Amino acid sequence: MKQLAITMVVLLPMVLSAAVTETVVPATAGSFVQVAREALDAGDCEAAYILFQEALERDPHSREALGGRLYAYATMGAGMESVSVAGLN
Repeated sequence: MKQLAITMVVLLPMVLSAAVTETVVPATAGSFVQVAREALDAGDCEAAYILFQEALERDPHSREALGGRLYAYATMGAGMESVSVAGLN
């Protein structure tokens, strides 16, 4: 439920500010990938991660969505000072 709320918060401003021909919430994996790339370009890695995840739910075999989700996840963690690995830290 939280993921849906975050997705709607991310997508709603985009939909409202879009041109008349682009007022539809993305329903295909490709549409979610495109919006996720825009989020990455804007520097919002968390939103991009969620959008790539939505794309994967629609098409589990999408290499673009899988790679994008991995990139967004790695970018989110880039600012971490240390990483805990299986309780070794």
